[in-house]
Amino acid sequence: FQHFELENSFPSNISNIYYSAQYQDVQNEDNKGDTINKQESHWSADIFANPGYVTTGLTGDNIYNSYIASRNNSEKNIFTVGASVEISYSIGRLLIKSGLEYASYGQNGNYTRTTAEIDNGQSYFEHDTTWVWVYDPPEIYPYPIATDSTFFPVYKTENTEMKNRYSYFEIPLLIGYQFGKDKKVSFEISTGCSFGFLISAKGNLPSPDDNSLLELKRSSDFIRNNSINYIAQLGIGFRLSDNTKFIIRPFYKRSLTSTFENTFPVSQKFNTFGISLGLNIKF
Repeated sequence: FQHFELENSFPSNISNIYYSAQYQDVQNEDNKGDTINKQESHWSADIFANPGYVTTGLTGDNIYNSYIASRNNSEKNIFTVGASVEISYSIGRLLIKSGLEYASYGQNGNYTRTTAEIDNGQSYFEHDTTWVWVYDPPEIYPYPIATDSTFFPVYKTENTEMKNRYSYFEIPLLIGYQFGKDKKVSFEISTGCSFGFLISAKGNLPSPDDNSLLELKRSSDFIRNNSINYIAQLGIGFRLSDNTKFIIRPFYKRSLTSTFENTFPVSQKFNTFGISLGLNIKF
């Protein structure tokens, strides 16, 4: 009977061992999954220098076409350098990023305007004289009977060279995707918007309504104190250590709002093409 009991209990023991091992494997898999999730979800910080090339786009009603053409001919695009600090949260391959950026936009202008001062050296008279021919035999000759003089003034022009600059603190809000993030060379793409707050403006612009120059200041009533921009980025990361990367990140930024208030008859928007250079530190 004892031998019979052992034989009958043997499958039961095997079954218990099997289910115990299976339960342990499931537990291990769950723990492993938790570990992977903890490793893949993390915070990181970036610090960048952002050199960029800024172009200006002007639009307005047809009556301001000559003003826009004059500014396009008188202005040049500029290079600027900004800086940014970003905080990123990684969920697997997805990225959510925000931070604070200093950015500058503008143009260099060489404006020619006509003053109210007459240039006596260039001004001139035109004379219109009425003649009659007198016949006094045997001579015939012209004789002036009236003279009309018209003065044509030429006004002096003045050239003004200006560096117009608009500086902002911007808060970006971006979402991105990473490729090969744990490899020696990794890639990421991201896009989103930034919200800017004007901190300074300086320079002068020709007025679209008269011959004067408008001074650019933060308090100027025609300058908008906030901005919204669209951003697209492509980042290349080079791993320096387990927690540190060197990042090269070409970017494109476009103004979605005009620099000027709606009461100003001409809209001014900027496009920036640049490369961010900096470090990424993973927490």
